[in-house]
Amino acid sequence: MGIDLSETAIAVAKSMFPGPTYIAGNLYELSLPAKHFDVVVCQEVIAHVEDQQKLLEQISTVLKPGGYLIITTANRLVMERWNYGPDPREHIKKWLNQKEFKRILQPRFRVLRTMSIIPLGDLGILRFTNSHKVNTALGWFIGPSNVESLKEWAGLGYTLIALTQKRE
Repeated sequence: MGIDLSETAIAVAKSMFPGPTYIAGNLYELSLPAKHFDVVVCQEVIAHVEDQQKLLEQISTVLKPGGYLIITTANRLVMERWNYGPDPREHIKKWLNQKEFKRILQPRFRVLRTMSIIPLGDLGILRFTNSHKVNTALGWFIGPSNVESLKEWAGLGYTLIALTQKRE
């Protein structure tokens, strides 16, 4: 099942992947079955809702005990140090850093693993860590792919990902 506020997004999803059930609507207003799903995937949503705890509560309600939540969000550390262009003022931007991300999940979920991917950013410390010259020089010693892995391990990736399990 896929849920999105945008009817356009749902139409695109249906055209690309016709098998699943899709709902265009507000997650908080939908009547979804409790303890029904084994896995919930929530991609790039939590930073764009007013009440993050309410979102996690809704997800927890629909997950079976021991069910899994795979959740992603933009990394506040990167978002504050990346000139990503114009963004509407009305756009909700409640970015989380890696520590905040874990903390907000822990009341309802056991955090099994977190990671960051896709190192980006061009301001502050990220200007240095993402410098082509610095990365090339470091790559001579540890290898180019290890440079990217090191930055992801350090939490400098644009996307934070958490694998969690609902507390029983």
